[in-house]
Amino acid sequence: MPASMRFAIVFTLLAAWTAPSSARAVGLMPGGRFEVGPVRLDLSQGVRSGLISLRNNESDVARVQVSAFAWSQGPHGEVRLAPTQAVAFFPSLFALAPGQTRQIRVGVEARAGKTEKTFRLIIAELPPLRATPVVNGVRVLTRLSIPIFVAPVSGSAQVRLSHLALSRGHVSFALGDTGQVHLMTERVRVLGSDAAGNVIFKADQPAWYLLAGGDRLYDLALPKNLCPRLTSIDVVARTDHGTVSKSHPMSAPQCG
Repeated sequence: MPASMRFAIVFTLLAAWTAPSSARAVGLMPGGRFEVGPVRLDLSQGVRSGLISLRNNESDVARVQVSAFAWSQGPHGEVRLAPTQAVAFFPSLFALAPGQTRQIRVGVEARAGKTEKTFRLIIAELPPLRATPVVNGVRVLTRLSIPIFVAPVSGSAQVRLSHLALSRGHVSFALGDTGQVHLMTERVRVLGSDAAGNVIFKADQPAWYLLAGGDRLYDLALPKNLCPRLTSIDVVARTDHGTVSKSHPMSAPQCG
């Protein structure tokens, strides 16, 4: 096979993580194949289905496969997906001509409970039926991950910052949601101050969805050159349900 015909398949994962106020917005990856909207679905006992529109922005036919999974989070915010029969969708496999838009109907069979239910709809571009030459030798396949939230009968989000500790030059803490629905962390920042009260260290940590009842664990190594000068550490987490903060005194021996 000529070198120009050989190609590797690379998946680009777009995990929609817009704030709740953008629920009806259209998400578009710059220069990407697909335009999709909305970028998330908010369902409830009264609204148990919705539509997602997918448009092919490229000049060739796109083959698309749709699947659904139950969504949970690992201790460091990683996405965990598990097979589920609670989400129904149609169509599951189709082709999109250049410039064509197709609607995917999504419904959730699970009834509202005491805690919000969370799922992800995966829209994956499939490899072409025939291999075509690729200039740089790599063909990029788009993979969209659309969050689906099923509201509980009642409840709200409640942010909690806990377990702030310093040991061997590391700062660790947990950010949790003790409520019944998810929240969005907008910014998680660690600040270090010296004896004069001057902030000499600042680091932003990953911020994303925080699902109901979950905790995300953080662990940050302090710069070795600054650690002995730090006398206090502050953690400030800003979310769409309020801001929480904690402070911890620090001494040189904690630099390890």
